[in-house]
Amino acid sequence: MTAPDQATAHAVATFVAHAGSHLPIPEYDGLVSTLAYPYSPPETDRGPLYRFTLHHVVTGVGPTELFRTTTEEL
Repeated sequence: MTAPDQATAHAVATFVAHAGSHLPIPEYDGLVSTLAYPYSPPETDRGPLYRFTLHHVVTGVGPTELFRTTTEEL
C-alpha cells in the first residue's frame, strides 16, 4: 500500500506508530507494551517508493533448488 503524497504517508505512519505502541497485550492488564523504537521520532520521511511486484509461482522444488548453494567445511 502506498500513499498518494508524502504528507498522507507521514500522517499514516505517525498514527500507526502511536496506536501500535498502545495496543493491549492479552497476557498483561492495562496498556503494557514491549514495543521499542530505535529512532525518535519512529517515523521518518524517506521519499518516493517504487512498487515492485513479481508474479511467479514455482512448484515441485525443494527450498534450496532455486539458489546456488555452497557448503564449506571450516
